[in-house]
Amino acid sequence: MHIEQLPLETLVNIFSDLDSSRRLQCALVCKSWKEPALKLLHQNLKLGDRHRSLLKRLLKLDTKERDGCFKYGAHVKTLQFVYSNKKYMSSLYRSRCGFISDASDSDFENYTGGFDDDFDDYDSDYDVPVEFNETEFMSLMEYFPNLLILDVASNKLYKRYFRHLLDSKSDKCLNQIQVITAPKISIYNPGSYNAHFNLCCRYCETITSLEIQDYCDNMDMGHILDLFPRSTQTLSYLEEFPKLKSLKILRSSVTSITPFRLQEACPNLTSLNFGIHSYMVQDPKNFLPIDPAFQTKQNDLESLILESTNIPVEYIQYLIDCNFTQLNTLKLIMSRVDLYTWINKIGLENVLKLAR
Repeated sequence: MHIEQLPLETLVNIFSDLDSSRRLQCALVCKSWKEPALKLLHQNLKLGDRHRSLLKRLLKLDTKERDGCFKYGAHVKTLQFVYSNKKYMSSLYRSRCGFISDASDSDFENYTGGFDDDFDDYDSDYDVPVEFNETEFMSLMEYFPNLLILDVASNKLYKRYFRHLLDSKSDKCLNQIQVITAPKISIYNPGSYNAHFNLCCRYCETITSLEIQDYCDNMDMGHILDLFPRSTQTLSYLEEFPKLKSLKILRSSVTSITPFRLQEACPNLTSLNFGIHSYMVQDPKNFLPIDPAFQTKQNDLESLILESTNIPVEYIQYLIDCNFTQLNTLKLIMSRVDLYTWINKIGLENVLKLAR
């Protein structure tokens, strides 16, 4: 068989192992390779400010010409807005190279290939990021109807983009979205997580992965109360995510939430990362299921990460007794605990069982 006659499935498997530059080369080398190579090439898009500046220009074209520019948009699965501030990237490069102030901006430009003189996406200090207005942003999202992962959280303007999506009445975007990346943790800016969780709730039917900075009981849920009028507590909100498989909740003061209640609310969970508040540790019953038959639910877990100042011995024993069939990651992160005292309390034999 001639190389040009390879089946499409074979080409896809080959191109899947190549980086983006190699895929582009394959698309340009052979006509029969162009379609599968470009499909894979467009699956993951990382857009810096220079790319977004170009997209803004394309979005101003007439509809027919613009549609041609986005003809591969249906193949995009992951979209990430990369923060490409020059000063930030320069300092990042220095820190990664172990320099404090030795590397100059010219060193950085030599390392990265330099910046064009007509780089008009910023002001003179490269501090102003390129922004899509609401119309531009929603038009862009509609060109990616099969998007699975959206990551705009690292962009300075992510709150505005979250708001655009929340306010939009469009039914042509994010219909298959599975992950909306959460913003970085900031105790001084809880509104960031409020906006993120509100957006996830809007697309709860398809979301498979969710990260919550604080329990919903403590959040301002004003924007989604109209969507879920019967949901007034954390577990009720989580029940609205029928396809949720991965859940991360950082610790809070709410004591009514336990690992088992979370699994009951989200029956399809395969990954649970749960920060346990110290108040819950005072009563080991909080950690144990009421129904012994619930132990079979542990067979679905592939990853379990628990973090607390302490984890009751009773729960450790419960984990040891569980017959996990799918679990490949188990992390018990405890602070302010003496290791030797903990081993004596648990028992060396049990610790070894847990380690296996």
